[in-house]
Amino acid sequence: MSGDLTRYGNAGNGTGPQRGNGSGPMADVSTLYTGLLMDPRGDVSEVHTSLLSLDTPSVATVRYQVLRQHMQESARLRKQAEELQAAILLEGQRVQGYIQQCLALQRQPTRSPAEHTQLVQLSDLLTERLAGLARMRHQFQQLVAEARSHEDAITRVLSGGAAQG
Repeated sequence: MSGDLTRYGNAGNGTGPQRGNGSGPMADVSTLYTGLLMDPRGDVSEVHTSLLSLDTPSVATVRYQVLRQHMQESARLRKQAEELQAAILLEGQRVQGYIQQCLALQRQPTRSPAEHTQLVQLSDLLTERLAGLARMRHQFQQLVAEARSHEDAITRVLSGGAAQG
């Protein structure tokens, strides 16, 4: 395009009163279309291209921004999942230790009152820790699933499909 929009009247050349929000020469799209209607010789594709290049980000820019957001969110979720997995492993080791203590106390033919109390406390602790471990595993699975949904969105964007999700 030659850059000359004078044949379209007030459509982007800065002449005449501007309507709309007044944020620049292309602020009022209706003026652009009015100019086209008044000048039937206008090249619609030329004006459309001009409008897109001046006022809106390119499709590639939008696609890049969408990809970047999905990649950042996926990376954030994967990092959280990795940290949670490390916490799960550590908690699993603790639970194993408590189980071994319980088994050692249960194998004793006779237990002192203190050992009996310790066994009851360990059993209660194990119940709580195992429930917490199950919650952590469920949360881990959710984080991984969310990360995968962002990764699927990345695939859709890269393949040219809709970038929703």
